[in-house]
Amino acid sequence: MKDRQSIAARIIKEFKRVAKAAGITQKVNLHMLRHTNATVLIAKPVDLHTLARRLGHESIQITSDTYGHLIRGQQAGAAAAFRSS
Repeated sequence: MKDRQSIAARIIKEFKRVAKAAGITQKVNLHMLRHTNATVLIAKPVDLHTLARRLGHESIQITSDTYGHLIRGQQAGAAAAFRSS
């Protein structure tokens, strides 16, 4: 367990160093990257089942509850794609 904590601490420290070197002044953390990853994949669009597995969610319901507002925003695009087919 101590090795995991040590590795996690090093990853966090390196992430902060890289963010600072990149000129990112806003406070960011690794969990924000998780949400960014999900948001980008939803916009691609990646299906919800794949996204849930990628995020390690136990059920698709967790993914839907967390990111459903983004998915609902794709309804207009889905309707347009259907009309153009």
